[in-house]
Amino acid sequence: AISGAGEVEVDGTLTTTGNINLTGTLDVDAALTVTAASIAAQTLELGAAMSGTATSVTIGGATTLGANITTNGNVTLTGQTNVTGAARTIDTSANANANITFGAGNIVTDANRNLILTMGSAGVVEFDGSVTLGGSGDLTITGGANLDGVIVSAGVLGITNDTNIGANITTDGAQTYGSTNGSSDATIIDKGSGVTTLTATNNNIVFFSTLNSVNGGAKALTINAGTETVNLDG
Repeated sequence: AISGAGEVEVDGTLTTTGNINLTGTLDVDAALTVTAASIAAQTLELGAAMSGTATSVTIGGATTLGANITTNGNVTLTGQTNVTGAARTIDTSANANANITFGAGNIVTDANRNLILTMGSAGVVEFDGSVTLGGSGDLTITGGANLDGVIVSAGVLGITNDTNIGANITTDGAQTYGSTNGSSDATIIDKGSGVTTLTATNNNIVFFSTLNSVNGGAKALTINAGTETVNLDG
C-alpha cells in the first residue's frame, strides 16, 4: 500500500497490488498499473496512463486529465477536471456495473479536446458540473448518462444508452441519444424547473428511442437544430 499526506510522484513505471490512499496529490508522470486495489487522492495530475484492474479511483479535488484511465471499478472525479494535451479516455467497461461520476467541479479543456467515456452495459456517467470542451471537442459516451450539469460547448455529443437530461445542452455538432438498444434506451427530461433547451448549431438531433418527461410529468422542452433535422425515432 502507498499512503501519505504530501505529494507522491510516479516518475518510473509502477505496478502495484496495494491500495493508494493519499490526502495530497498523486502526480503520475510514468505508467501506473494498479491490480485489484483502490486509488484515492485529494488531487490528481495525470501525465501518463493509469491502467489495470483498480477497484475504484476517487479524487476529492481537482484532476488534470493528461492521459487515459482504465479501471475495473467506479471512477469519481469530484473537483474541476481539466482535459489536456489530446483526446482523453476513461474506460470502466471491464466491469458491467462500474460508473463514472464528475462532481460539482466543472469539466474544462486547454483546447478543443475530445472526451471519451466508455462503460459496461449497466454503467452510467453522472455530470454534476458544467462541461466546456469547445466547439470541436466531441463528447462520446458508451453507456448511460445523467446530465445534471450544463453542457456549455462541445462538438458532437453521442450517448448510446438511457439518458436523463437535467440541464441545457449546446453543441456545434450533432446530438444522438440511445443508439445501442433502439427503443429500450429512453431519454428522460428531468430539469427541476424552467425550459430544457437542446441546441445543435445547424446539425441533427436524433432520439433513437423514446423521449419522455420524468415520471410522466409536464416538462417544457425546446429543441433547436437550426437548418438541420430533429429525428424522433422512438
